[in-house]
Amino acid sequence: MYFDTHAHYDDAVFDGDRDELLSSMKKGGVDLIVNPACDLNGCAFISSMAKKYSFLYFAAGVHPSEAEKAGEDFTNRLEKYLLDPKCVAIGEIGLDYHYEPETKETQKRILRLQLELA
Repeated sequence: MYFDTHAHYDDAVFDGDRDELLSSMKKGGVDLIVNPACDLNGCAFISSMAKKYSFLYFAAGVHPSEAEKAGEDFTNRLEKYLLDPKCVAIGEIGLDYHYEPETKETQKRILRLQLELA
């Protein structure tokens, strides 16, 4: 049994062959996949993918690099995805000051709010 615990099949690089690739997973021995979201738009897309593929689950969250775009009401919107039976975790979340250190305070706030939801 293979379990891919961190995949991003929602990435645009898979737009041309996503369905073909995901449909071949069982044949290739991959039994389960968790695809974490990076933002709320990703949550919507991945949630719809998880409904289509029985072996695909998702994590809903806001990546630190997307924290500035989360919006004030993001926790209400995120909570909707967390209640989905195919949602198994909160993610992507965390702190990442390497690329955008100026967003440090926003990243902390968004992380704190997501941890409270968890």
